[in-house]
Amino acid sequence: MGQEHAESQPNRALSLLATCGIIAPISFTVTVIILSSMWLGYNHVTDTLSKLGRVGAPNAITMNIAGFALRGILIFAFAFGLHRGISEGRDFKIGLVLMTIYGAADVLAALFPSDSSNLASFTNRMHDLFSFIAWIAMIFA
Repeated sequence: MGQEHAESQPNRALSLLATCGIIAPISFTVTVIILSSMWLGYNHVTDTLSKLGRVGAPNAITMNIAGFALRGILIFAFAFGLHRGISEGRDFKIGLVLMTIYGAADVLAALFPSDSSNLASFTNRMHDLFSFIAWIAMIFA
């Protein structure tokens, strides 16, 4: 009985980490829908997602924490779970590294919110850089 319990612990952990990969896009989408519906000036067609978290935006901190940072943390956890559960082949490892970069860059983009009032600011440049890295890594992962 003790050995059976010990073997199920890794499976539970991997299941939880896999669930992070499912929750990440859902929680992000729900956050975007809620916050954009609260901002009458936001337009999904013409505005970037970063606008919801930019400096001076209503509910910016919520978008940066519950949107971008949470998604990055969940993707990072998902990538760790994939590494622990599958981890086979060179192509898989490249995808895993790209997914890890995506998660980390998403968190970093949240720490440096977009600043449309000063496009040359350090914060805005870092946001643009980390957002670009996140999107490129996500596409190729």
